[in-house]
Amino acid sequence: MKEKLSPWGFSLFVTLPDFMRLQLISGHELSGEVNLASFETEKLLAYFVQAEIAKRKANGAFKGSFAPVTHYFGYQGRSAHPSNFDCNLGSTLGFSAAALLDAGLTGLAVSVKELTNPASQWRVGGVPLLALLRSQPKSGYSRKELNVGSQEIQL
Repeated sequence: MKEKLSPWGFSLFVTLPDFMRLQLISGHELSGEVNLASFETEKLLAYFVQAEIAKRKANGAFKGSFAPVTHYFGYQGRSAHPSNFDCNLGSTLGFSAAALLDAGLTGLAVSVKELTNPASQWRVGGVPLLALLRSQPKSGYSRKELNVGSQEIQL
């Protein structure tokens, strides 16, 4: 692992607990990219808090107890009632997808631009799905696979 990471990346990697290292190594999508949403960051935070409390107890600076109970709320934890913007965007995306299909245009993804303007001034269109794809070598195969690129992370 050390030879595949930069010195900074490796020093960060070795500070992580075993469960997080395992998630980093095995938590890849089929494209080979890291799936950040699957990392149990709540457990990582509890781990580091527990380690700090253990140090403080050893120094006599902390006498309490710490028993974390973690839970991943996923999208529910970040969600709220939809704003007018959310409703306008959702309606625009759905109506536009239906309009593209009605016109016989398939193989397109709906694109909405100029979202900082009022909804009546948004620019709506379709982007060919092929324009979103990139050719990437598939590990262990001589041929290349097409996939939609996502944000890449480098350690």
